[in-house]
Amino acid sequence: MSYRFNNPSFDDVAENPASIDRSALRFKGFRPVGIVKLTALAMLLSVGSLAAYFRYTSNCNLDQLGRLQNDHTSLIDRHFDVLANRYENTAIDPRLQSQYLRDTREFLNSYVTSRNTKTIAEAKEANSIADSSHVVVNLLHSTSGPNYRHIDVSVDDTGTGKFIEGLSRIDFELSIGDERLSSVVVQKLPFSREKRAIAILQDKSGSMKGLPDSKACAAVDSFVSATSIYTWQRIWRFSDFVRPATPWTTDKTVLRAACLPDEPNGATALYSSLLDVIKDLATRSERKSLIVITDGVESFGTHLVSNIVDRANEAQIHIYPIGLKSENLNEVVLKQFASGTGGAYFRADNPQDLQRCLIEVAITTARPSYRLITLIPTPSDLPVQIRVGDATLSVPLESTK
Repeated sequence: MSYRFNNPSFDDVAENPASIDRSALRFKGFRPVGIVKLTALAMLLSVGSLAAYFRYTSNCNLDQLGRLQNDHTSLIDRHFDVLANRYENTAIDPRLQSQYLRDTREFLNSYVTSRNTKTIAEAKEANSIADSSHVVVNLLHSTSGPNYRHIDVSVDDTGTGKFIEGLSRIDFELSIGDERLSSVVVQKLPFSREKRAIAILQDKSGSMKGLPDSKACAAVDSFVSATSIYTWQRIWRFSDFVRPATPWTTDKTVLRAACLPDEPNGATALYSSLLDVIKDLATRSERKSLIVITDGVESFGTHLVSNIVDRANEAQIHIYPIGLKSENLNEVVLKQFASGTGGAYFRADNPQDLQRCLIEVAITTARPSYRLITLIPTPSDLPVQIRVGDATLSVPLESTK
């Protein structure tokens, strides 16, 4: 008996059908092993089909994303064409134009990226101050032109009162009327244009004679030279009594002329001198600070420390004592002046250390700021609304100086 492909031929079939085991003939080529192989092949074909389908749909999504990105790029380019036309009719410094475009493009690109990869809420949480952040925005200075506004603000944490570092364009939302402003440059300034008044009270008692006085004068000279042009200053000297060495001025030539060493003598009338300087400083309208340089303790003691602190707080004056280490130095009292008025105490271990202390005072008293430079699409006298986190600030046109 011969077989073709393992199946019987018609010649091999007996005339008596009843004698044939048809079940054996029907399933002899489909054993259990074959069924398993066919099932495995079907599964592989299914997986391959699914992979091909997902690859196809993924390519379609990538193509769609690419088209969206191209559309966004075209919109940004058209936006900058509009800006370029606006610049031609404004009085904005031409040097700022490229910075406007660069910062605006960076902001819009980051915004587009965030839309392509996550929701807007997630993007805000990842790239800016969250809405739950408790901050306060204070206006420090503002100027304006026909088509632009320059606004200096400080952004502080309401919990700690400290300046918030590291903010960028995406953290600030500016609008005027119902229009959101997109052409905004954000600059971090180490020193703001906030106007300040600083009184410097320098010890000229006999214990300061020689090297301590010369180093103190050099330190004061460096301090007044480094302050901004928006800072009003007045230098005072005290021993048995207090006397002004300069008027209130922003002229650094006048201030530096009063920083020359002389011949200190007399006792230390610290308390009465502080009260006189506080009374004079209280008449100023700027943000007020009082710096005290001394190596001694009160010689007369006719005034209570609490009275001096209360007077300073009434006038919103922060006291920054610098104590030159000596056997007569009363650090406890100087620290009370500082902590009681929101200032800070610094100790100089030697005369050469006075300059370092005054540098620290300069850093502590200076308030950094963010300068917001925004292009106004059409001339408007409406206020600019600024939003940072959960804080808002309205800057009216008449507040500009």
